[in-house]
Amino acid sequence: GYDGLEIPGAIFDYYNTVERTMGGRRATMDFFRLFLVPGMRHCSAGDGAFAVDYLSYLQAWVEKGHPPDKMIGAHVGTRYLLAHSPDKTGSVRDRVWSAAFRLVFPLSPGVPVDFTRPLYPYPEYARYKGKGDPNEARNFVPVMPSEPSSHGGYAEGNALNETGAHARARRPEKRRGTS
Repeated sequence: GYDGLEIPGAIFDYYNTVERTMGGRRATMDFFRLFLVPGMRHCSAGDGAFAVDYLSYLQAWVEKGHPPDKMIGAHVGTRYLLAHSPDKTGSVRDRVWSAAFRLVFPLSPGVPVDFTRPLYPYPEYARYKGKGDPNEARNFVPVMPSEPSSHGGYAEGNALNETGAHARARRPEKRRGTS
């Protein structure tokens, strides 16, 4: 995820230090990839594409030698999460968070998805192509930031703004019939 509960910039500093120590991005990506999920909040259930089948991506990497160059995240409808939350007395935010943690992957066709987004290894980020449905991950491409920071990596501000979304990204539109 990407949220304000983490020490600002700490994950970027750590990843960039590993890259420098291991001899660059290519060598590091053999065993370590950092994927940021804009708008996830802390662990899950934010405004972004928080529902990611991490286990399948890790399993393909470890068991089949296929490291992920892209992962697909989905934003599951809030009404669905509220209806399926085991917590019936907590705040809306807590109930949504609780249900999001209990999602089963791969998501079944009955789970309403408002939008999907591709997630690329840091420092790449997704940018809308400018055509096609902006709610579908296939209409985004990877972009590499062009400005390295003073500490040798890419500053978090180059890829993400304070909400965890890229500064050039537009807020996804809601699909009709979903929450």
